[in-house]
Amino acid sequence: MILVLNSGSSSVKYSVIEPDSATEVAEGIVERIGDSEVADHDAAMRVVFDELADHLNGSSRSAIVWCTVARTCTSRQSSTTR
Repeated sequence: MILVLNSGSSSVKYSVIEPDSATEVAEGIVERIGDSEVADHDAAMRVVFDELADHLNGSSRSAIVWCTVARTCTSRQSSTTR
């Protein structure tokens, strides 16, 4: 899977592409960063990864790592069984 992110000053758009078929399997947007319940880009990325958790397939563990603008890295591990 390929995660494509477009992070602007007030929104994060994303899509997930299956590389073998070039099929988009997930997409979305988090808007109004800083103006709503999404306080900053770190919170926006948490929303993105929470939304993508349903699209992780296979029975192996997946690790997601993201860095904020301040370059503070966080990791989250997800175990899925399908």
